[in-house]
Amino acid sequence: MKKTMTNTVWGQALILTLLSMLSVAMTAQNAQVSPEWAYVSPTPLTISSLQTYMGPSFALKAAPPAADLDQYRNGPFDNPNNTCTNWVNGNAGEQNSHYMEGWSIPYRCEMTDLPLNTPITLTLGYDVKHSGKHALDYLTYFHRMLPHDIFCDGGHNTPECVTPANGAFTTFAIPAPSSVNSPVPGMPTNSFNALPGGEKLMRLYGGIIDDIQYVTEGDLNAAQSETQINVIFRATSSTAVLTWGGHIATRDDWGAGNSAGGIGGSPYHMRLVGWSLNNLGNQDRSLSGAAVAPNCDITGPDSLCTGSNAVYCVAEQAGISYEWTVIDGDATVIGSNTGNCVNIQSGTENFTLQITLTSNGGLCTNCTYEVVVLGTGTCNITGPVEVCPGAITEYCAPAGASSYSWAISGSGTITSATDGQCVTVEADNTCGASYTLSLFVGSAFCGSMCFQGVNIQDNVAPTATCPDPVTVSCLSEVPDVDTDAVTTSDNCGGAVTVTHLGDSPSGSCPIVITRTYQVADACGNSTTCAQLITVDDKTAPSITCPDPVTVSCLSEVPDVD
Repeated sequence: MKKTMTNTVWGQALILTLLSMLSVAMTAQNAQVSPEWAYVSPTPLTISSLQTYMGPSFALKAAPPAADLDQYRNGPFDNPNNTCTNWVNGNAGEQNSHYMEGWSIPYRCEMTDLPLNTPITLTLGYDVKHSGKHALDYLTYFHRMLPHDIFCDGGHNTPECVTPANGAFTTFAIPAPSSVNSPVPGMPTNSFNALPGGEKLMRLYGGIIDDIQYVTEGDLNAAQSETQINVIFRATSSTAVLTWGGHIATRDDWGAGNSAGGIGGSPYHMRLVGWSLNNLGNQDRSLSGAAVAPNCDITGPDSLCTGSNAVYCVAEQAGISYEWTVIDGDATVIGSNTGNCVNIQSGTENFTLQITLTSNGGLCTNCTYEVVVLGTGTCNITGPVEVCPGAITEYCAPAGASSYSWAISGSGTITSATDGQCVTVEADNTCGASYTLSLFVGSAFCGSMCFQGVNIQDNVAPTATCPDPVTVSCLSEVPDVDTDAVTTSDNCGGAVTVTHLGDSPSGSCPIVITRTYQVADACGNSTTCAQLITVDDKTAPSITCPDPVTVSCLSEVPDVD
């Protein structure tokens, strides 16, 4: 509040006395007039009017350069502040702020009465370790508050607006922090380098940043340590605003229990250490651990067998209450649902698991985890257990399994894809051999296996049809043996061998000849058939008697011949 005085109240004499005191103070070495005090007169108070009172040697000196460090309160999670300008000097706590590990809390430094176009070095300090935990592990762009859909109110999905200042600005890249002697190799350098380029900038309104340099980097193994960094800039306006963010260290980078979120007090500190112009005094801004939302990162298998059990956890944090629920699907919570871990038994459906974490101060976050349930399936192979040599046979499993995997050993080959419900097998042409078909249904950790042995065998004799019966008049007319005239078939469709076993005659006139053929398949099964050949001479023989002769007497008659 401005403190004022008027000549109507104090009187002319008092005014002259105060002006005399002012004159003495302002002519002293390095004297300065505080803007907290002002002389108010019915007529404007000017240098010439003061010189009227104080003499021609009176002169006013300009106000000294000043800097003020602010941090941002974005409101409680269930009533966020979207004024865009809620910059404060005070502590950020759970009643007025909500942040998350991995976000950045916004800071700004308002600077006034700056010399123009003069190199100025501003030194910032921040706690990288506090009470043995990782706190603000590096600097970032001022506006980093994503993801923003993890708060329990359900409708708070967008980050609050943050406006550090208005007007033209310039930016400069923040150098990567060191990971020398880090308890986690590569950290925090890897975390910083993984950020998009636009999230690794400082912004300056009313000036130009020439350089950013680390002065000292805090010991990452110490219980308490601070990093200091210089920002070298030139003001193009007597008023300038520098803005940046402090990255809130996360247990995802440093391991469970190693981040400062949730610990008591205010572990997150940002300071104005000093600058090259004058003494800034002690300016320290702190963020309460209770204002940093509980880490909500569920760990556990993302797929389960039907009816199996699994444990899901979030990092255990001090001052946090837990509540697990199944919000979709038919899984069941087994035992307590109020610890940082929970035992879940799956049903037959995919399910969604939710954890709600609430701090002692009421800051509430929740997150969900999608789990796929894999049915084990019934392992059963359908198909013949005995096949012919060379047979091509299909075998199938029951439908509905999440996956299939077929294999074979022995005298057979799978000729189709091995990951379908059915498979095609070609047997070797070896009678008496066998093969074994195996099937696994389900997933690599969730399924069942079955086998089926198959014999390559033919126990069915081939069929044979001999040539039709024939009748001939003479034995000389009996047809030759002809195995090609025998008609054959075999259940396995393989080659058969036809053999003439012999002819068996019977009777005299007619003579019946039984001609027998044998047909055998590759597995030794055989059968016979017979062709009947009848030799029946029904044609009378022809006769030619001797020529007539004439004799003189009976005694000359020739003998019967």
